[in-house]
Amino acid sequence: MTKTLELQLSPLKHKDKNLIYSLAFAIVDEVNERLKRQFEIKNPDTKLILITDPPVMPEHPSWPNKKLMTAVAFASSAFLSIFIALFYDWIKGYRRHG
Repeated sequence: MTKTLELQLSPLKHKDKNLIYSLAFAIVDEVNERLKRQFEIKNPDTKLILITDPPVMPEHPSWPNKKLMTAVAFASSAFLSIFIALFYDWIKGYRRHG
């Protein structure tokens, strides 16, 4: 029997780094406790999840990268249009000689 753990968090729009830091540790502690119960670990000092670096608030959004998306869309459409043109030419030649 497989058990799943679901955490639902709404996006945080708070600028207090200490609040977010303490919230992150509270979440990790809760997940550790649930995992200990799920895997029936008796040792209270066992940590299944460790935070090695403190959480950092990003300066700028990392997604969506509009320039990258535009470049990928342009390149994909160029390759697709070349493929369609070659495929159309192949079908046209196949009908003529076939």
